[in-house]
Amino acid sequence: MGASKRDIHLKAREYDDTYAYTDAGISVLLKDIIRLDESRIYRGDIDATAIITDLKMALDSDCLTPRMRQVVALYYFVGLTEEEAAHILHYSERKAVNKSLNSAIERIAEEMSRGGSRKKGHGDFLFSSESQVYKWLNEVGAGLAPIYEVPISTFTDILERSKHSDKKAEETLYQRKGIVTFTVDYTDVDEYPAYTEDQFKWRDRRMMFKPEIYPKGDVTGTRTVAIKLRDGDESGNEWIVEKRKMFAKRGN
Repeated sequence: MGASKRDIHLKAREYDDTYAYTDAGISVLLKDIIRLDESRIYRGDIDATAIITDLKMALDSDCLTPRMRQVVALYYFVGLTEEEAAHILHYSERKAVNKSLNSAIERIAEEMSRGGSRKKGHGDFLFSSESQVYKWLNEVGAGLAPIYEVPISTFTDILERSKHSDKKAEETLYQRKGIVTFTVDYTDVDEYPAYTEDQFKWRDRRMMFKPEIYPKGDVTGTRTVAIKLRDGDESGNEWIVEKRKMFAKRGN
């Protein structure tokens, strides 16, 4: 048997190129962090594990100011837009958030490449509100809570704040109450009228091996659905009840 030609270091080199410890590389890394974390957990990706470990060590260090920690947490780990983060942080415009993000990325890259470059300093970062999101932001700013771990209570609080202007947030909160949604299983119309059998087979094959991995913040819970079956099941039941995932609005 000949020697294996498989390049076992290919993935590491790809990551080194894509997620270089520079401003541009760290910006991409933060945007991809949830996907990489899923790959680390479910695919045993040791190269992703190494990069994520370095990133989390930098985020846990003193390289960021308290306000930078809060901005990075809201934008990259809660998934808010710059406008939404500015509103939560009581900024008059999103430019302040954008400036903080750019400065934070620069410091994180410096910390990951050289280490111990800057200290976080101080500043006015505490909020007096007793709501869950501001309690969490105070802990993040003070370094008492990790930037990259967002409690479900924080997500719920943000959804509550958005429900009057965001229909999906309103529906998510409604479904979280466990109310049963009734629906009928299919109609007599062809389920996929736009595809021939052969078209659908190949379309399904293209999609099968590359599933989309949603950020953790997108899956906000489950809802109970009562489905009326067209022909019943093997036991003769006309209805079945099951849980289905709910997805929240994804930030830009």
